[in-house]
Amino acid sequence: MKKIIFYLFLFYGISTHVNAQIQKGTKTIGGQISFSSRSVSSTATIGSSSRTESESQTNLSLAPIGGIMITDNIMVGTEVKLVVLGSSSGSGSGIGLLPFGRYYYPAGEKFYIFGELALGFGSVKGGSSSTSFSEWHIGPGASYFLKDNVAIEAALNFNSLKYKDSSLANNSTTLHIGLQFYF
Repeated sequence: MKKIIFYLFLFYGISTHVNAQIQKGTKTIGGQISFSSRSVSSTATIGSSSRTESESQTNLSLAPIGGIMITDNIMVGTEVKLVVLGSSSGSGSGIGLLPFGRYYYPAGEKFYIFGELALGFGSVKGGSSSTSFSEWHIGPGASYFLKDNVAIEAALNFNSLKYKDSSLANNSTTLHIGLQFYF
């Protein structure tokens, strides 16, 4: 019986220490960087002839992030996404605002797994044209605390981006790497 009580107190002590870093009221600020590259091809058929076009696309994104823990393990925040776009047909840049929600699950003394959902909007400009877009992403991630208030993060998100003047959605999977400060 003494061993059971000892292990219960030990588990409680470890759980309390782990959750202290992401408890209600904790604020966070940091950022993420991501890179993606892909090839897109489309085929158009008119009558009996068809034509295939392909294009390569490269995106680099830098996203400052801020948030607050509204309860233990639940964060809401905003990501400001700054994007540089490049393709075989030209280049451009954009900015987006994506409010998000995260649920953290403690998986070790300094390690958390989280799920994230973000919905947002923004605009891109390339050459003499510009357009607006809507975006959402969902995916898992992990935070490893280097110190009590500093964590390195990685997330793998499924993204869906839809431009205002297009009926097609641009779907992709992107790896994000970031650093967060908790205070």
